[in-house]
Amino acid sequence: MRFFISVLLLFSTSAHANDTHEAEFAAAESLLRYVAVKPPLADDKFPVCLIVNGEPAPETFIDRLKDTNLHIISCGSGSLATRIPISVPKRSSDGEYQVTFGYYIDRDLAVQGKLMLAYMRQDQQGWHVLRLAGGVSF
Repeated sequence: MRFFISVLLLFSTSAHANDTHEAEFAAAESLLRYVAVKPPLADDKFPVCLIVNGEPAPETFIDRLKDTNLHIISCGSGSLATRIPISVPKRSSDGEYQVTFGYYIDRDLAVQGKLMLAYMRQDQQGWHVLRLAGGVSF
């Protein structure tokens, strides 16, 4: 009986972790679809590498974004690419979520990029970008 309870607990914990992980990727996908058609990413011809919650995006996530205008490559490919880090959505007191994201590239040993903040909402239809803020260049 103790074994059965341990297995059940492990399964439910793992299922919750997968749901949370999927929510992070769903928010990131919505955000990327929103910014992919806006400058500077819409105009950038360089490949991009996606980092979600500090980890390189898996191929399954990259495949979901093939229909965007972004040329997405694996972060471990060793190619020169614009890196796009996206944080985990953090819920604020007004019910909106804040997602920190940006882009940066190391061209000719000079790092260039921008840090931004997306305000998002989640409902039955999924994640929606409400507005973008920030734009601290470095």
